Amino acid sequence: MARRTALPHWASEKFNDSICSKRIRELMLSQGKSPADVAKDMYISRNSVYLWLKGRITPKLDDAYMIAQYFGVSLDYLCGKD
Repeated sequence: MARRTALPHWASEKFNDSICSKRIRELMLSQGKSPADVAKDMYISRNSVYLWLKGRITPKLDDAYMIAQYFGVSLDYLCGKD
């Protein structure tokens, strides 16, 4: 019987309110990144990353562009247009 691995608390579906939040969460999970990793690598606060994941705020355009570059996806994909 396979053991089920618990997802990190930030990966919970209850945190998702927007397509952008969902995409950021999916990208983080697929690449094994934590909110702290993303914040450190992008030189932004962990609080900002958590707020994006919770859907409380949407990244500003320049931040969204940096997120897309960081994860190697298009801005259209990140925003749900692709």
